[in-house]
Amino acid sequence: MSKLEKTRKEQLIGLVRAHYLFQDQYKESYIWIRDDTQNQVKKIISQDFYTWLGDQYFLACNDYPSFDNIKDASRCIDGRARCGNAETFALSTRCSHEHESIYVDLGQASGRVIQINGFGWSNEIPSKPIFRRFQHQKPLPPVHPLSKNARSYSQSQKGLLAKLKTWIPIKSDGDLLLLLAWVVATIVSKKSKPILCFVGPKGSGKSTSSAIVKNILDPSENERSMIFDEKDFAMSLSQNGIVLLDNLTGLSKKQAHILCMAATSGSFQKRSLYTDEDMKTYKFTGSVILNGIHTLTKQPDLLDRMLTIELTTLLPHERLKEQEIWDDFQMFHSEVLGLIFDKCSQVMKMELGFQAQGSYRLQDFGEIGERVAVAFGFEQMDFVKAYQDKQALQQSDIYEDPLFQVLCEMVSEREEFRVTSTDLLRKVLAHQPDLVESYPYNLNSSQIGRFLNEHHHAFLEKGIRISRQAGRGKGRIIVLSAINGASSASSVENLNDISTSSYLPKDSKDAGDSKKVYMET
Repeated sequence: MSKLEKTRKEQLIGLVRAHYLFQDQYKESYIWIRDDTQNQVKKIISQDFYTWLGDQYFLACNDYPSFDNIKDASRCIDGRARCGNAETFALSTRCSHEHESIYVDLGQASGRVIQINGFGWSNEIPSKPIFRRFQHQKPLPPVHPLSKNARSYSQSQKGLLAKLKTWIPIKSDGDLLLLLAWVVATIVSKKSKPILCFVGPKGSGKSTSSAIVKNILDPSENERSMIFDEKDFAMSLSQNGIVLLDNLTGLSKKQAHILCMAATSGSFQKRSLYTDEDMKTYKFTGSVILNGIHTLTKQPDLLDRMLTIELTTLLPHERLKEQEIWDDFQMFHSEVLGLIFDKCSQVMKMELGFQAQGSYRLQDFGEIGERVAVAFGFEQMDFVKAYQDKQALQQSDIYEDPLFQVLCEMVSEREEFRVTSTDLLRKVLAHQPDLVESYPYNLNSSQIGRFLNEHHHAFLEKGIRISRQAGRGKGRIIVLSAINGASSASSVENLNDISTSSYLPKDSKDAGDSKKVYMET
């Protein structure tokens, strides 16, 4: 290294002495840049920091260093952060929970954040690094509290909810309440929250509605994402406050599993570098929005974690041009945020001593939803009924599945038959020849076995018990028994006995009370 290059490297390192070095929860090095013009957090080993460091050198020396000089200096700065007893701060994207307060990043150069607690909310400059930002993120507009006059506030709330319904053609007031609960939970909840899914016919504005909800809290240049694998999707979750998956036609089993992890706070590990064996654990959680013409999955685990909002098709004279919707949204965006922050504060204030009324798959979201109902002037039981009805409706979609219907009909029509899974597929197609063309998923003999495993609860509710027996060689026999005269309640009592390890003897004493279908798989 020449003397000039060494001097430049030292000058570059000297440019960061006025700023604060620290590490995040993953032991990666950051710098907190805080002066009269900016308040930002940048990862040291990143293109964003390289550009900033080069620009600072140019402003100080009226010259631009080589990229090698910048990288060498950045490595030294990174080493100083890692080896110099730097403090550790947990960084978040867009929303962070700290003790009794919640912070929302406005994304502005000033570094200002919204601080929310049970006493209200305020616009603050944080005293420590809280958020990391990415180039695709857009700033939120300046937010001002709504009028404290009770009558004016009530009128403002009604007007803003009416605006929301013009941007998003929600089918019912129950769905409006569920949507409001999800938006507030995106800020308030640090635990699990459901996957929001907009469904509706063509022309119902699913893409626009999804983008509106995302832009309320997390505007971005990159509005839409994709699911390729756990690592890619975890990166999308870490770089966005809300991830939007637009215009889907269906979800594979792997994609459904990834979304379940996102809804209930999963995690995964990866090597720090391809050349070593050190592992880092990354949390896998976040807020996700999907949309499609119909329910996107039949996976029971994901259905339990979804919140489906139905949209209605607007008549031609009711439709607004998309640009008109966005112009109107920009005009009222600040007021909508102010209303949401007010409700977040009220929900946090109600947390102590609040008695939940319902029982939910995602209990934390259910309890937040009940508080949201009260905060917006609904009855607490309005949310309980809307959410429980929605969960029941989502799970009832399996009853409309053509394969489910065909298998139920076969059990009711045939006294007994014993077939291989391949022969069963032939009989299913003989029963309904067009099923293979109309069925939305790949239909084969293995699919039938998986289908029975995943939906044995639904078969049981229809009075069909599923169990298994040992078959020839390595094969297994699946037994479908029609439970004549049994109520769904009595069937559910025996649910724990219906599993892949359950068996019914061929000469069962109950044979006279049930019709059976034997399938070898």
